[in-house]
Amino acid sequence: MQTNINRPLTLPEQSAHRAAVVRVARRSPLEGLAWAMAGLVALSVGAALVLGVALGVAWFNGDTILPGVRVMGMPLGGMSSAEAEAWLATEWRMRGIDVCAGGACRRVAPESLGFTFDAPATAEFAQRAGRDELDVDRVLAALRGVDVPPVIRFDEGTAERGLKTLSVDYAKAPVNAGIRLDNGVLVVTKPVVGQSLDVSGTLTALRANPLSTLDAGRLDLRLVAVPPALNDASVFERAATQLRIAPVNVRTYDPITNKTYTWTVGADVWYGWLSLDPSAAPAWRFNATLASTWLTTQASALDGWQFVDAKSGSAALENAIRQKQTAVNLRVYHSARKHTVKRGETIASIAQKYGMPYPYIQAANPDADGVLMPGDVLVIPSPDTFVPLPVVEHKRIIVSIAAQTMRAYEDGALKWEWAVSTGIASSPTTPGVYQVQSHQRSAFASIWNLDMPYFLGIYKPVPSSDFMNGFHGFPKRNGTQVLWTGSLGKPVTYGCILLSTTNAQLLYDWAEDGVVVEIQA
Repeated sequence: MQTNINRPLTLPEQSAHRAAVVRVARRSPLEGLAWAMAGLVALSVGAALVLGVALGVAWFNGDTILPGVRVMGMPLGGMSSAEAEAWLATEWRMRGIDVCAGGACRRVAPESLGFTFDAPATAEFAQRAGRDELDVDRVLAALRGVDVPPVIRFDEGTAERGLKTLSVDYAKAPVNAGIRLDNGVLVVTKPVVGQSLDVSGTLTALRANPLSTLDAGRLDLRLVAVPPALNDASVFERAATQLRIAPVNVRTYDPITNKTYTWTVGADVWYGWLSLDPSAAPAWRFNATLASTWLTTQASALDGWQFVDAKSGSAALENAIRQKQTAVNLRVYHSARKHTVKRGETIASIAQKYGMPYPYIQAANPDADGVLMPGDVLVIPSPDTFVPLPVVEHKRIIVSIAAQTMRAYEDGALKWEWAVSTGIASSPTTPGVYQVQSHQRSAFASIWNLDMPYFLGIYKPVPSSDFMNGFHGFPKRNGTQVLWTGSLGKPVTYGCILLSTTNAQLLYDWAEDGVVVEIQA
């Protein structure tokens, strides 16, 4: 809606005058001469009057604004309409309206609140002041001084858009009661009421009397309070008792390389993975994605084929934080690798290099039949294939094929060192990193007709086979014949690792499933 909030100045209408009818008597010749002379004088005055009237009419019809005419307090007398228009436009551009709230004001252009100034129309009204009709009273009024109101228009739509733009600067979001970490201490924060600009209420007040706002050069904005959604700080005080603010040490163990890596996640970091749901009595929510990202970033410093299971790792971190624990143990895993065949290499020699039975490489590369060619690329399975169970980290068994010995370690200290016998050349024991996977007090190898006491299975020599190579004591054939009692210290088995029966029983009772077995060439 556009409203012309100015009307042009109108002066009072002219009064009507009637001519008096005067009767004239006969006079003497002397009187006639007197009257004749008076007539000549009158004729001279009349001529002057006619000349003055002619000049006044010419001045009345000119473009010059009458002396005493003002617009917005500015004198325009003596200016032409064009001069007045330019002057008024310049003065309008210098005007502003102070919008005020909370004891502070800022100046904005009137246009931003819907006001527009028509300088040409205002100059025209100023030029017409005192000239609407040839009326002496009106002319005199214009000469004495008269204020011509400016032509101003007000547009509600523009004003509303301007107020909405201003509302951004006056918006203060409410702050819920909460909890934050401050120098390692959980601090409960009080709620804070926000505010917003009441655009509708302010527009209603402006629309009621826009001229008074423009004349005063001030608009008082209406602000409304915005209450926070969470006001009860006691909820957060109870939640603070559910956490122990301390760093969490993440210990990551690589069973293949037997190396340990330690990463520390500070409380300021893991606290950022939590958010509080005060409606659930209260309950902390754990952001597993953030924790997984942190773990992945830490693991990126390892060798390219090493990684951690970020999903299970983030679950372990969440459990530690909820249980107020400060340590987490994770395992390092390994990706499959690729090997480019060199001249003279065979699948068996490549398997020896990577520490695994060659049938596993054959199974991973079904298209690699026949003779390998230099440049062929083979997939090397992950060594984790041979360590499928949760790892018992504080124990480790190391077998040396070259020395025909076995060492058992517990908590890093040597527990036993014994002579052993490994596989013969036609049925060798394969170097690699394996794991105790089964216990059998007496295992039977039907292919060789052997009863093997205190058998610990550690790996399948063929992926699809049902039998395993492992540790055992002196075997019996046909249930009575004890074999290899005098052969410890030299290869005699069909791939297993032979111990004395006494030592085999000790190892059987000591090495639970999950203990890592490292067989060195």
